[in-house]
Amino acid sequence: ALGAVAAADLCGASPEGIMEMANHRLYTPQPRLFVSLAYLQLHDGGRVSYALAGQPTPLVRRCDAGVVEEVPAPNHRLPLGALRGGHWDFESCRLAPGDLLLVYSDGLTEAQEPGGSFYGDERLLRLLRDREESAEGIVERVMTDGQRFVGEAEPYDDVTIMSVRWLGVDR
Repeated sequence: ALGAVAAADLCGASPEGIMEMANHRLYTPQPRLFVSLAYLQLHDGGRVSYALAGQPTPLVRRCDAGVVEEVPAPNHRLPLGALRGGHWDFESCRLAPGDLLLVYSDGLTEAQEPGGSFYGDERLLRLLRDREESAEGIVERVMTDGQRFVGEAEPYDDVTIMSVRWLGVDR
């Protein structure tokens, strides 16, 4: 999947074109293979534009008062390769200086502990609201908490987490 996205990017395609080209390269009628992906661009002024392909909606921890909110969800979020033709909507949000953006895969929130309970959205939201820390620190804390939660249980899915703090400085 990474190769498909990189190849589309090297061709100079628009973000929408990158998603469509990657989908075309990944689609095969049999066996069914699909890939989830979050495509984000951070622009000057703190604007983030993004498309989601089978990924949960990213979260923003606002620096003023520690409020955590989902960014606006795109209407079309189909995983890449799921259908021959696909369309992905791009949305955008604005980060204020100090805001933290967290992008994660559903492997985190759908992780199960040995008793069968899910990690869940609320647990993740609590961790983000809990305290202010660096982008690297929150990724480490969420990963550690997720690993502690599942214990010795067999992983259901892969877990990917990325965090960015907007410092308010343009290039």
